[in-house]
Amino acid sequence: MQHSQFCPQDIEILVTTYNRAAYLKAALTSIVNQTIKGIPITVLDNASTDNTQAIVESFGHHKVIYSRARENGGGIANAKRGQALAHARYVMLLHDDDILHPQFLERVLQCLNYFSDVALIASRFTRFWSRPDELSVYPEFYKPSKNLRQRYFFFQNDPSSFAAGLLWPKSQSCVSGMVVRNDLFKTVDLDALSYDYGKNMDWPYMIGLSSMGNAIVVEDPSSLFYRIHEGQDSLCDNTGVTADQFLRWGKLFYRKLIESANTSRYRGLFDRKIV
Repeated sequence: MQHSQFCPQDIEILVTTYNRAAYLKAALTSIVNQTIKGIPITVLDNASTDNTQAIVESFGHHKVIYSRARENGGGIANAKRGQALAHARYVMLLHDDDILHPQFLERVLQCLNYFSDVALIASRFTRFWSRPDELSVYPEFYKPSKNLRQRYFFFQNDPSSFAAGLLWPKSQSCVSGMVVRNDLFKTVDLDALSYDYGKNMDWPYMIGLSSMGNAIVVEDPSSLFYRIHEGQDSLCDNTGVTADQFLRWGKLFYRKLIESANTSRYRGLFDRKIV
């Protein structure tokens, strides 16, 4: 593998939020508690009406930037603001209700300095149900181990196998917490993805990125904690997908699975120590 030279300032975190100040505090705490320091952090507030701004300002000593939209234009509009503002070589878009393992960004940086031509680094994740009064940084049932396993799924410019991996529980990953090369992030047409797939656009978005370079999935499911809670968009029936969007999604995966069976460049699971 070809080594590149990346430092913490080359990874930027954009946190999208709307009226989830308590959850946002836990997400930001998990970021500033990372084992590597100096990563730029920006909170993209979609015109919240709660105390979101005060929460962000409480992290002022960590130089967290607060960017507030004039009005709530929806999740896509907020992500597009992130596309315009992003300036580092790699960008993470983190949802305000999710939580990172303290060593996750250390593992990301190791991958960037080990693998070449990286388009994206995603991770397996652990879902957990959360009541409004459960706002600790980590779920009660889990105390994070000191070290994330240094095991990675590597997809060498192979969107077909990457798509197949999304359907396999042992390599399933999500868009929250995914690190993307900034020049690719800026070129993605989020409006078109939303039109084609609705709120099921996450995996098609990831598959498209995996066609533009190598894709890596951190194997340890403790990398990211995906919070399930009341009021979550993924649980709301009134924001569901249309029949056409569902069919497009199914056709995409059917096509990719056929391609993966015929021509796969999947390199398997790396479990070596990379530095």
